[in-house]
Amino acid sequence: MDLKPQSKSPKWIIALSVFGLFILVAHFSLTTLFNFRDFLPYKWRAIGDKYAFPTFHQDLKLFAPDLAMYNVELEYRVAQNGSWNAWNDVSMAGGYERCSRMERIEQGFAGQLSWEVTNNLYSKNGVKQFDRIESSTSYRNALYFAVRMQDIYQAQEKFDSLQIRLNYRFTPAPKADSTVYSYLEFPVYINPKVNKPT
Repeated sequence: MDLKPQSKSPKWIIALSVFGLFILVAHFSLTTLFNFRDFLPYKWRAIGDKYAFPTFHQDLKLFAPDLAMYNVELEYRVAQNGSWNAWNDVSMAGGYERCSRMERIEQGFAGQLSWEVTNNLYSKNGVKQFDRIESSTSYRNALYFAVRMQDIYQAQEKFDSLQIRLNYRFTPAPKADSTVYSYLEFPVYINPKVNKPT
């Protein structure tokens, strides 16, 4: 009968096993945070998003089952001495490309504002009523974004007024000749820095 003591595993194997177990636990914890992101506070959601979005998130651009009905852009124009300039895409007016991070931020604001329009725009005596939309955080965020982009990238142009609009580009039907655009202009914002009460 052999009574030799059992040989112990080398320390590097134990260390590698513990490290592998740690990686697995971290991976499944972070993917769980991502999968239940709608029920978590922003701080936890951001941690899961930073891990999952770059590698694991599938936005289904290539194999989307349904085409989007429309694409929406946030645009703005400013007035100087009562004269309005042309409408501009907010992020592109700052020199950002269509696939930039700033464009994604703009798309977030445009999407939120579009949701507000769908749920809170109504008519009274044939006139569009913007009171519910103007009191929303989505509208204030979109307006603030446009004002800040104007202040940062066109600082030399002191504007009296600023107006934002949503530019809806509807997905054309198969074999359609052209794309249909629709615009929704919001009430004019008066710049308090220029139009000081007397």
